[in-house]
Amino acid sequence: MAISSTCLSCKAVDNKNYALGLSETLMQLKVLPEKLAYSLVWNRFCKTRGKANSNMPIHLFMEHENKCFKQQLATHIQLNTPKQQ
Repeated sequence: MAISSTCLSCKAVDNKNYALGLSETLMQLKVLPEKLAYSLVWNRFCKTRGKANSNMPIHLFMEHENKCFKQQLATHIQLNTPKQQ
């Protein structure tokens, strides 16, 4: 129900390509075997720079983002923790 309403809302605001892409992906998930459907969902890429050949697998990008966040959090905790004497 929510997915079909998402497709309709994309179509309603003139994002027909998004609606078509979403519908195509959903149909593939229903038709493909489980392993291929899993691959379709999780093996995606993101473009981190505006240059050619700068695509990065999304799971590696998320690991990098998580690492940066954890490092910043550790630094923040160290700087804002009162020192015991």
